[in-house]
Amino acid sequence: MNKSKLILTVLLALAAVMLLAACGSHNPDSTGSTEGPGTTSSAAPADTSAAAPTQLSSIRIGDRDLSEYTIVYAQSEYSKYLKISQYRKLFPVYDFDRETAERLSDLIYTVSGIRLPVAEDKSTEAGECEILVGNTNRTDVMSALDLYALESDDYAIAVHEGRMAVCGGEYGTTWHAVDYLETLFSETLAAGKTELAFDAEYSYSSTYHLTRIGCIGDSITEGVGSTNSAIFSYPAQLGRYLWKDALVINFGNSGKTMRNDLADSYIRTSTYSDALRQAANIDIFTVMLGTNDSNRDRDWTEADSKLYNDSCRSIFSALKKKNADLRFVLANCPAYFGSDGFGSATVRNLQEALVKTLNDEGFPTAFYDMYATTKGMRSLFPDSLHPNDEGHMKMAEAFAGALGELIDRDTSNK
Repeated sequence: MNKSKLILTVLLALAAVMLLAACGSHNPDSTGSTEGPGTTSSAAPADTSAAAPTQLSSIRIGDRDLSEYTIVYAQSEYSKYLKISQYRKLFPVYDFDRETAERLSDLIYTVSGIRLPVAEDKSTEAGECEILVGNTNRTDVMSALDLYALESDDYAIAVHEGRMAVCGGEYGTTWHAVDYLETLFSETLAAGKTELAFDAEYSYSSTYHLTRIGCIGDSITEGVGSTNSAIFSYPAQLGRYLWKDALVINFGNSGKTMRNDLADSYIRTSTYSDALRQAANIDIFTVMLGTNDSNRDRDWTEADSKLYNDSCRSIFSALKKKNADLRFVLANCPAYFGSDGFGSATVRNLQEALVKTLNDEGFPTAFYDMYATTKGMRSLFPDSLHPNDEGHMKMAEAFAGALGELIDRDTSNK
């Protein structure tokens, strides 16, 4: 054999060996393999993990596909307010259950690619395929599922005769009922499933604690200066700013003082008695008393300061005896644009200094500088003392920001 033929023979032999090796490694179940179908050699483990699906291919309610449904939300009780705010173009428009319904529609679209229409209950005829959000006018479903009896912190998700209801005792708890659905969808996908069915008698209920905020104060807190204190006082507007996580109760009483030695003392009122009765269920009290104190005694002395401080301690102590976990926000006097003694610098400084003492004595208290917030708002205080609707809105907006951290801390412990 000449040299060239020898090289060719060697190359052909090597090629044959390589081909056999490649064929053997390509199919672990080929002849000669000692492992069953789908198994891999312990010497070379295969990656059998698969990415979780990103969307559900099927969601059903009873025997119907979700794509047949419309999301129907309850008309806001603030419909009159909505008309006013839209006309004036000053105030945020709140349509609570619509916002929750649109959130639910977005969530369903994200997990399924299905975009459900959203409609208001009073503008839509009842149908067989509805997801009802909030306290709707579909009384047959609401009554059958006993949804009118939900307490403030309760919510339920339930199916009745093909229709699903997502409802809480308050707007905020209805919003947080969607949290549960979001978690359910996420967990279903994480488990590698692409189908989800709510059976014809599906029912789930739970709670979400809405932070209770009580606003103690004088005429400014009560809402004097606004066109409708139930709608435009700063506590009412604060409740709308914080609606997803809090309920706000107005304990304002016009003309009242912090000092309990004065005839118009806050503690002499039925409003204070009401605050005491409800204190066990309040998480945070805001206290803004002092504007009238300073105008009752123009020649403020150290004795007056002691009376003010002792009176504040007395109120805080009485409230805290009802609820050991209470927290407080002490706000100083808003700006006053007249020439009388209302909200003097002496009292404002006293209020700020008092916060450290209160904390040292076991009353968890934050300070809010309402004077700094309002001192440039002369046009929003028509009588120099009381804010108009927009002034109350600015105060509510400011308080909402100040309370945000406390509410976040409260919700993180739920």
